[in-house]
Amino acid sequence: MRRTFAVIGMVAAAAVSAQAQRTWTYEAGLFGQYTKFADTTHLKSGFGPGVRVGIFVIPRLALEYEASFIPTSSRTQSGLDAWTNRIDAVVNWPIGEHTVLLAGGGFTGTNYKGDTTHNAFDSGWNVMLGVRRCMSDQWSWRLDGVADFKNPSDQTPHGAATQTYSARLGVSWF
Repeated sequence: MRRTFAVIGMVAAAAVSAQAQRTWTYEAGLFGQYTKFADTTHLKSGFGPGVRVGIFVIPRLALEYEASFIPTSSRTQSGLDAWTNRIDAVVNWPIGEHTVLLAGGGFTGTNYKGDTTHNAFDSGWNVMLGVRRCMSDQWSWRLDGVADFKNPSDQTPHGAATQTYSARLGVSWF
């Protein structure tokens, strides 16, 4: 009898953490982000908000779209707004009862609104690594880091390659 209750308890616990990784599960979330721009861009690093939507196309693999906004400035321009869009494939690997390791990458595009130099767009590849902590079947928090690699970058004097690093903390609803 004890063995039966133990098995039922383990199955119930596994179901709670597996809820977020079932096929065709949707995710929506909000996050705060700190972004450090490459020194060669001469853009001021800063904080801003972002949103995320995703869908698990197969268990443990999600396709995500994210948009974020970082107010910034350069030596020659103030009032710039970096609007970044990302499309990523993210693997969700369970590492604990309610904890999931996130690893992925994809494409990044940034539009620098307010840019008067006619070099308002950058694009390239990104990688991300993070952790998700499931608080219930429907809610979790996420902490992740993203590195964007743009080559060439329009925000440098000679189109040099750049790396932009972001740290994000947010909540997600499934």
